[in-house]
Amino acid sequence: MGELDRFIVGTIGMPGDRTFYLQAVIGRRVVSFRCEKGQVAALSEAFERMLRDLPVVEAPAPWSGLELPLIEEWSVGTIGLAYEPDGDRIIIVLEELQRTAEPVDGKVNIRLSRGQVMSFVQNGRSLIVAGRPMCAYCGAPIDTDGYNCSCLN
Repeated sequence: MGELDRFIVGTIGMPGDRTFYLQAVIGRRVVSFRCEKGQVAALSEAFERMLRDLPVVEAPAPWSGLELPLIEEWSVGTIGLAYEPDGDRIIIVLEELQRTAEPVDGKVNIRLSRGQVMSFVQNGRSLIVAGRPMCAYCGAPIDTDGYNCSCLN
C-alpha cells in the first residue's frame, strides 16, 4: 500500500456484540479488515513496546471513526510487525485468516508513521476498556441480557 492518510481501529455494534475492524485509508480508497478484540489489544501492546524504543518525534494523528459504508476485504489471521529505519515507518503485515485447507492469498503490508501508531494505541486501548463491565466476583464479562455468576451460587 502507498502512504496512508489514516489507519483506523473501530467497532460496529454494542458492547458484548461488537465487531472490530482495522481500516486503511489512502485518498478515496478505503480498505477494511475484520479482526478480533484480542488482536486489537495485542497489537496495541506491541505498538507501545515498539514506540518505547523510539524517540518521540510527532504527536498522535487525529482520530476519526470508521469510514462507512464498510466493505470487509477479509478477516485478519496472522499479524506481523517491523520497523523500517530508512523511512522511519512501522510496518504492519496483515494476513488473511485461513479457515480451510485451501491456501489464502490475502496479505497486505501497511506503512505507518509514529503518529498513526500512537493514535492507534490510544484508540485501541479506549475501545478495549469500553466493552462489557466485568463481574466483581469472578472477573468474567457481564452479558447485556443478564449474568449468573458462578461465585454467587
